[in-house]
Amino acid sequence: MNERRTIDNYADLKNWYDSKYSEMNGCWFTPPEDCNRHLDALGVPLDKSLYLLDIGCGGGHFLNEAMKRVSCVGIEPSEKAIEFSKRHLGEQVGPGSLLLNTIEEMASYPQKFHFITSIGSLEHVLDLDEALRVIHILLKPNGKFYNFAPNLKWVHEDQPNELRADPEWWTAKLAEHGLIVERVDEWNDSNAYVCKWGMIL
Repeated sequence: MNERRTIDNYADLKNWYDSKYSEMNGCWFTPPEDCNRHLDALGVPLDKSLYLLDIGCGGGHFLNEAMKRVSCVGIEPSEKAIEFSKRHLGEQVGPGSLLLNTIEEMASYPQKFHFITSIGSLEHVLDLDEALRVIHILLKPNGKFYNFAPNLKWVHEDQPNELRADPEWWTAKLAEHGLIVERVDEWNDSNAYVCKWGMIL
């Protein structure tokens, strides 16, 4: 495991992302075909009675594809990202579908989810153990969590905080919080972890 951390509080981290997104005039872009590849890997069907939470939804590119299949909520600590998501998603944005929040602050959220996704987000949180604890709380029994995170090949340093780790490290860390890895798919310099809610025996 290799971790770089230059910001250690959410106020400064939110300000950094707000400034970065203003400078970029948008958020990092995930093409629709990659978004659907993630959704297919997680096994997300076309069923609006199912609920998905996207952690660190950025400019809403992944949510745009996910909302075509299931009911969605996206969370983001950056006000600028929420603004870009609202613009991108347009009429798809309903009450409560975009929340200005961090995953660590969501433990008391009343909704439970069939799917929770983190597409390049969880490696930037300030308290990974708390984030994983909350993810377990928010998942329905037999719900699935999908974590797309950089492996040790990753060399980009375009964000202030970044955790890189191999599959063995992630598998052990997720298991500490009752998230049992079913499958690891390698995507170039990142890995996708498909986890099922479970109990550690």
